[in-house]
Amino acid sequence: MSEEIEFAEVEPEVQEAEQDINQDETTEETLYDDDQPTDEEGRDDSVEEDDSEELEFDGKAFKLPKDIAEGVKSMRKDYTEKTMTLAEQRKSFELEAKFHNENINDIAKVVSLNEQINQYDQVDWNGLSETDPVLWQKLFSQRALLERQRNQMVQEVTHKKQLRTSELQQEMAKQIEASDTVLKREIKEWSPDLKAKLSNYATNKLGFTADEFQGASADPRQMKMLYFAHVGEQMLAKQANKPKIVQSAKPVTNLTAKGAKVTRDPTQMSDAEFAAWRRKTIQKRGT
Repeated sequence: MSEEIEFAEVEPEVQEAEQDINQDETTEETLYDDDQPTDEEGRDDSVEEDDSEELEFDGKAFKLPKDIAEGVKSMRKDYTEKTMTLAEQRKSFELEAKFHNENINDIAKVVSLNEQINQYDQVDWNGLSETDPVLWQKLFSQRALLERQRNQMVQEVTHKKQLRTSELQQEMAKQIEASDTVLKREIKEWSPDLKAKLSNYATNKLGFTADEFQGASADPRQMKMLYFAHVGEQMLAKQANKPKIVQSAKPVTNLTAKGAKVTRDPTQMSDAEFAAWRRKTIQKRGT
């Protein structure tokens, strides 16, 4: 019976406490200030480091993860190297084919004379000299004549090739001079010093030979490819070496809104919370 009386006394007090809480004009004091952190609490004070890299393609900038960006740069470098190497190989092949076409008759004669000499080489010269010295002398003279004719023809073809090479070198010098004129017009900082840097870049970084770079020098398009590749690699290297500034996030100021009312059901409180709420309610009544 005493327990029922105590419960009856508590119930009106709870109702009165709820009314007091609803009439409170401020929420600067809450029961969960220490137990329930706000959304701003627990945040990382530092900004995450940007693990990406910006690449330009076809006039547009693309932001890619660093590992993918490195793969793209490697593919671009490999493509530039192979493109220019294939261009040089094609040019060399075309020049060789042109020379053979211009001197096809002389080359065919050399081939024919070599085949005839090979037939004489099948003869047993030692045995023939013992059995038929006269025939040996006759065949030996014929072979010697064929060999002289072959050697003379080879000298003529070689001389023509040397002349052709000299002409190509002169033509190459003119093309390089014309290429430099174009590059000076289109690249403001173009100079012999810059060209030397590109030569070093092409040989050390891209694996060019001296002849391949000389061939590229005659084509302003290939030189511009080397120039842009060199400049792009320098810019990427500067970006990679640039120290990253990590900014600390500004602390968030928790604002309390006056006039907001808290409705907390005492039946949902724990024993400790209810005891604290009960003490505050009693204190308010006493004031």
